Amino acid sequence: MLILQTGREGFTFIEVLIVIIIIGIVSSLIIPSFGLTLSGIEDRLVREKTINLFKQARAEAITDRNKQKIRISDNKVYYQFSKGEELIIKDGIKRIETRGISKNEIIYYPDGTCSGGEIIFILQNNNDFLIRLNKIYGTAEVEFL
Repeated sequence: MLILQTGREGFTFIEVLIVIIIIGIVSSLIIPSFGLTLSGIEDRLVREKTINLFKQARAEAITDRNKQKIRISDNKVYYQFSKGEELIIKDGIKRIETRGISKNEIIYYPDGTCSGGEIIFILQNNNDFLIRLNKIYGTAEVEFL
């Protein structure tokens, strides 16, 4: 027995074209927000790495009972761990400015204090933040500018 189907199967060219246009419009609205999100993630990564570095240097100064130095040069942050390996923070940083920091070195002492000062980080996307180093407690506090 032969069955004849009435109606149509598939989509017309116009229907497919309309769906493609809708997808394009939605994509053009969503994709730029991903760029902003990635930029925010990179900013947060630089801040977190830097703050963790200051915490690490303070902890090593206390546990090893030796001074620890963090050096700022050529818009990079340098730290040499007690075991000899060096950490350099440079990605995402456009410029670093220091205030109240002698010889561009932050020194952490075995009693947990530090030499103090302020560091302004200007990032590649022109966002910036300040790290304020408390001399007495050796803590690093972040302030968004």
